[in-house]
Amino acid sequence: MPEPLIAVVGATGRQGGATARALRARYEPLPLDVLGDDEDLRAMFAWFGELPAYQGDVAATRALAPDTHDLPAWLAASGWSPGAPSRTAASTAAPS
Repeated sequence: MPEPLIAVVGATGRQGGATARALRARYEPLPLDVLGDDEDLRAMFAWFGELPAYQGDVAATRALAPDTHDLPAWLAASGWSPGAPSRTAASTAAPS
C-alpha cells in the first residue's frame, strides 16, 4: 500500500499567493515523554489513545446547542466544495 499523501498549503508572500503540494506522510506513534512535563497535555493525549475511542454525545450536544452542525451540514453551510480555495488559506495569506 502506498504511503498516504497530505496536502500542505503555505502563504507565499505574493498577492493571492498560497501554494499547495502533496507530500508523502506516515504515521509514527511517539511516546508521551515527548510532551515534556505538561501533565494536562500528557493526560489529553493518553486519553485520545484509549480504546474504545472517544465518542461524542451528539444528542446531548444538540440539546445544549440546537444549531450544532455535523460535518456534512457544516460543509454545506460554509459553501465548501472540493478544489475551491479555502477561506482560511485566503485570510491567512501573507500581505504583499
